[in-house]
Amino acid sequence: MLIRWLAWMYSVLILFHDRKLRECYGEDMLAVFREQVDESLRAEGLVGALRDTGRAYGEVATVALPARLRSDAVVVVSLTVVLSIATWMGLCKVLLDPDVLNPFLRKVGLQC
Repeated sequence: MLIRWLAWMYSVLILFHDRKLRECYGEDMLAVFREQVDESLRAEGLVGALRDTGRAYGEVATVALPARLRSDAVVVVSLTVVLSIATWMGLCKVLLDPDVLNPFLRKVGLQC
């Protein structure tokens, strides 16, 4: 049961790898993971199984995730979000600045 759950988690993490890599090697990666964790569980118990699981999960975090974050789509979305936030913050600062707001309100006749 433990190996099945750990393997399911690893299969989710494999999704962070490039699609072509997953299509070519995804099933093999999962099979090797299951075999390795099963061997470690039999030989070293829970500590060995969790150690090997941590190594496999760490590989995804250090290889697949950074590669995914370098994709064009992620860069475009990230830049869009950052620029939108910066624009909004600048707009709020300008609109809430009394030195800017009061002359504008006087000009349009909204200030007492």
